Amino acid sequence: MLYELLEQDEDIKALVGGKHREQNKTILQEKSGVAVATNKRILFLNKGLIDEGVAEIPYGSIKDVTHSMGMFFSGVQITGLADTGWRIDAISPMESAKLFADCVRLQVEVHHLLVAPQETQKADATPSIANELEKLAGLVKEGFLTREEFEAKKKQLLGL
Repeated sequence: MLYELLEQDEDIKALVGGKHREQNKTILQEKSGVAVATNKRILFLNKGLIDEGVAEIPYGSIKDVTHSMGMFFSGVQITGLADTGWRIDAISPMESAKLFADCVRLQVEVHHLLVAPQETQKADATPSIANELEKLAGLVKEGFLTREEFEAKKKQLLGL
């Protein structure tokens, strides 16, 4: 099911199993499944005997990501723009929640760096362009960006 949903240039960065729910709905329906962080979005997949579904969160709609640790399970809270939110609970092993939250946070940062409006970049001083390039180089080193993506963004930042 997952590989049918992925785009050709979409890579899986992290995944966790647990119970997820969208928090801005009147009726909270908790569904067991898998949350998958890719280089483009987060997918929630649940496949049951009666009910199956897919929900997606584009990184551009995420404001904050946190994780929590309980006695036996952990969870991830994703806060979106316009009072939206999602929660993934009952994540086991517990360390997976932190790893997943860190991965999503990094992907959100990458997304904002890659799609930042050029007007904002032109208004910024030159040292901030150097900072952006330094951040992007770190993302290449960590494997979250390809060399080609880095070079394309570098040219865009430098106005070449």
